[in-house]
Amino acid sequence: MDWNEAYEGTPPWDIGHPQSVFEALIKDGEITHGRALDIGCGRGDNAIMLAINGCDVTGIDIVEDAITDAKTKSIIHHVKVNFVVEMLYRWTDFSWRLNLISL
Repeated sequence: MDWNEAYEGTPPWDIGHPQSVFEALIKDGEITHGRALDIGCGRGDNAIMLAINGCDVTGIDIVEDAITDAKTKSIIHHVKVNFVVEMLYRWTDFSWRLNLISL
């Protein structure tokens, strides 16, 4: 699959808001604060929601346009998320512990 081509439009997994399972976990207090890694974050909806709720979040994706959109969304929501364009197996910044990994 050409991931860049998929983001020329709206791919079926890009629902435009955080996934309901993450919203429920936050509402129920299962996810609070900590460090989170959102692998394949796309346009960043889950990562941004985690940051809004107190997590220190890094979102990683291979599609530059999706990460650009995610960065714009994080500015709109006034939250800091470290968005990275990279293949996970090439990413070398694993110097910190994680409390949550999202795929």
